[in-house]
Formats: sequence, C-alpha cells, structure tokens
Amino acid sequence: MLGWGEIIVIILALILIGHEELPKIARTLARLYFEYQKTRREIELEVLYGSLEDEKEDKKGVDKHYEYEYQDYRSEEGGEVK
Repeated sequence: MLGWGEIIVIILALILIGHEELPKIARTLARLYFEYQKTRREIELEVLYGSLEDEKEDKKGVDKHYEYEYQDYRSEEGGEVK
C-alpha cells in the first residue's frame, strides 16, 4: 500500500511533468537503474574473481614461455627451429 509520501511524489510528478511524459520518463529511469545494477554486478564479479582479460593475457604469456623452452630444447637436440 502506498503511503502519503509516495502519493505526494506521484501527484507532484503529474503536475510538474504531465501525464503524457511521465511513462516515458519512468521507462528511462527504469532502464538507467537496471543498467546501473548490471554494471555494479560486473564490477563486483571482477573484483571477486579478477578480470577475464588478465587471465587470457597470463595464459598467452605462459604459452609463449613454453614455446621458447620447446624451441631451445629442439635446438639442443639438433632439430629445426621454426
């Protein structure tokens, strides 16, 4: 049930904005609010678990490290190095 505060806010919004523009503004505010929630959740997950891009970059660095070790091993064995 609505309290007096909510009723006063609705009446003021109708007077100041008008009944035609009020639904458009409400939809816009709802979109902004949901976008804010989505972004906040993404940031929380990134803080908790780290960035996926950082993990991909770390993995690329590890792969390159093993590739260089493999090349060094093949050159010691007399194999061709590409």
